[in-house]
Amino acid sequence: MKQQDEPAFAELHRRFSVPLLNAAFQRLQDKDLCKELLQNLFVTLWLKREQFPDVQSVGGCLFTAPKNRVIEQYRPNARRAELNANRKITQNPAY
Repeated sequence: MKQQDEPAFAELHRRFSVPLLNAAFQRLQDKDLCKELLQNLFVTLWLKREQFPDVQSVGGCLFTAPKNRVIEQYRPNARRAELNANRKITQNPAY
């Protein structure tokens, strides 16, 4: 893929897009968000293809990337919810 091999990239997309979508959906339960996540993943993969080292397990890498993106998706929301909960506790003298 480093050599701008579009057929190889198309084969990766054909082979892995549905399994990756299913894996992301198990975590997010939001089909549109999952589609957006995978579109961003494949666009990033194509744009940064020269930066990726030669890997032995493309599938392993492709399944790890969405998992990390799901974590990134939740991390800001989880932190924001934690801060809001702490703010409510400190603002309510009954606690």
